[in-house]
Amino acid sequence: MQKGLDQMNVCVHHAVSDITGATGMAIIRAIVEGERDPQVLARLRDRRCRKTEAQIAEELTGNWRPEHLFNLSQALKMYDQLCSVIDDYDREIITYISALHPEEAKDIIVPLRCQRTRPRT
Repeated sequence: MQKGLDQMNVCVHHAVSDITGATGMAIIRAIVEGERDPQVLARLRDRRCRKTEAQIAEELTGNWRPEHLFNLSQALKMYDQLCSVIDDYDREIITYISALHPEEAKDIIVPLRCQRTRPRT
């Protein structure tokens, strides 16, 4: 996704610290869906984002060539697919972990390990 954005001269990575965060993904999804206005894209920022809408809008002006937009949309599809696969693995791991801990043992409180202090010399 980063390469597609760079080819379009859209510097989302300058506008937000993580393009896969809430603001970055909202902007990328809006671009793929057809939004081109930097002001509208900047309004998608999360309230916790450090930069203002004006600062973000400055970085979101680019050239919207169809071939780069297509590459971006394909990269977004691959990213979503990989996230789905990771979620599947997470669910499977949780299933295995829960099988290791029987239901009747969940109420047992495990004592804390004693921390031995060395005498100061």
